Amino acid sequence: MKTLLILIAALLAAVLLWPSFAMPSITAVLIAVDWIVNRDAHRQLRRQVIFVAGAIAFVLYASVIGFLPIDLYALGFSPFAPLVLAAAGVWLARSHREAAWIILAVLLAYDVSLVGSRNLFDYAVDPVLLALAIFFSAAGLTALLRGHRGRALIEVAAVAVRNLREALAHRVDAHCHRLERSDFAGRHR
Repeated sequence: MKTLLILIAALLAAVLLWPSFAMPSITAVLIAVDWIVNRDAHRQLRRQVIFVAGAIAFVLYASVIGFLPIDLYALGFSPFAPLVLAAAGVWLARSHREAAWIILAVLLAYDVSLVGSRNLFDYAVDPVLLALAIFFSAAGLTALLRGHRGRALIEVAAVAVRNLREALAHRVDAHCHRLERSDFAGRHR
């Protein structure tokens, strides 16, 4: 009964606290439930899953906004995407059983259209996982820099992150402007 209440609370918190522009991915819900149920037991594993999901999200979202020559996110609409993910789950089942279970949950949720999207990647990753991956990576990098080189390197890293954020913002603005122009031109032909 306690586990059921915890699961309901986690799902309710995910729906209420998640950004309004995206539903939580199945991966994020599983990580949140695991964090609530087993707070200290799987800390390293949760961070690994968050980092891998965040890296995948970073590549997918970077391709959507034009940093890559192809839109990898569109591949999530392919009928072969679940087969590729299932093959990855089978391959991971021996060495990383937890990752295989997450993949199975993602595939099952996709099959019953739990999130309401037709793109498989919406079930596997979301912007919050990307933000968590960036946070944990930055926290680890900060701890590493503090331990080895001192405050000067942390300031250099902060400047590099700020410059990267500004470059990404500029790129997103340019992409949105291009979309607005093409939409405007399409309506006035």
